[in-house]
Amino acid sequence: MMFSDKTTICFIIKDSNYLQHILHFVRNSELFQGLHLRAFTRFPNQIELKGVDILVVCEELSRELGEIDLEIPCFRLSTDKNVSITEGLIFQYQPLHKMFRELLDHYLAGSQLKLLRNEDDAVPSFISVYSLAGGSGKTTVASDMAELIAGRGQNVLYLNLEDVPSPIWNLDSQFEGPTLSEYLYRVDIDKTDQMYWTGKQHPQRKFYFLQPQVQFREMNRMEKQQFDSLVDSIKKQQFFDYVIIDMSSQLSPLTFDCMNASDHICWLLTDEQSHLGKMEMLLSYAKQTELMEEWSWLGKCSFVLNKYIGYFINAYLNETYDLCTYLPYVSAWSHPNNHARRLMDEAQFAQAISTLFDERFAKRTAIKLDGRF
Repeated sequence: MMFSDKTTICFIIKDSNYLQHILHFVRNSELFQGLHLRAFTRFPNQIELKGVDILVVCEELSRELGEIDLEIPCFRLSTDKNVSITEGLIFQYQPLHKMFRELLDHYLAGSQLKLLRNEDDAVPSFISVYSLAGGSGKTTVASDMAELIAGRGQNVLYLNLEDVPSPIWNLDSQFEGPTLSEYLYRVDIDKTDQMYWTGKQHPQRKFYFLQPQVQFREMNRMEKQQFDSLVDSIKKQQFFDYVIIDMSSQLSPLTFDCMNASDHICWLLTDEQSHLGKMEMLLSYAKQTELMEEWSWLGKCSFVLNKYIGYFINAYLNETYDLCTYLPYVSAWSHPNNHARRLMDEAQFAQAISTLFDERFAKRTAIKLDGRF
């Protein structure tokens, strides 16, 4: 994605460590092509602020705003998570992709700028999230990755292909929309190239989705031709930048169809003997039956350790599977009353998802940085 005009965000933050955190995030993130970033640990003068479109100032330096005449949107960082951007305040300790999305959405709404889609980027990238064992956090990782991408202003479809959706999808009526069965029916009866997207956008998380449901009949009956038609119909719309597939743990023909159709596969592991034992049995069987040669999709796999507690229980895990990263265990999910710990842990998890996506799965774009300290 890119802006129709150059857009410059200036961060004025006294805490150099936090400022470096923002710079690192932007350097390693696929945000918007053409986005410029300026950074100061002191309040800049009028000349240094020339050409800035959005100004973000920390609380310690915000008093100096009154000393200069500015006609650009200015926002003050706040430690109160209940503040509103319409009041000129933005929560500082939130995942950075959400902060950037909030700033840019507010700016675009007032400036009439439009997001442009690269013609060379019209085909979406398919990322499948898989785990051989249940309870590995597959749906959490898939939906959080979809939210991350949507938070960067891109169109992303979260496609749940589980037989029975995870409890995370205990949704109320505001989320009701077309189901996978209804969409497959439309794909089947519409033989033209005019098949259009009829999904729904999540009101908070901003990704698009088909309403999850118990669908083991549909999954068991879906043949390769029908799955291929589903993939083709999504591609023909030229609307989505990414499709995140939340796969079933069952090793069915549909699972292998998803693997083959994917551009990337995020294969989750946990440091549990029951899980690793299944993996060892599967790989041993594949080698003995020469399936490894048929499984060309293995080359698209990135093995990710989820629920990492800071050390390995099974020391051989990292060497055996060549792990690309670790996603931290969020203990606060088991203790929902500890609100402060939950905010901190979830922010760390979101940052780990962001790093994983940027390093392994993101399409590459250029971002110009203009950092001054």
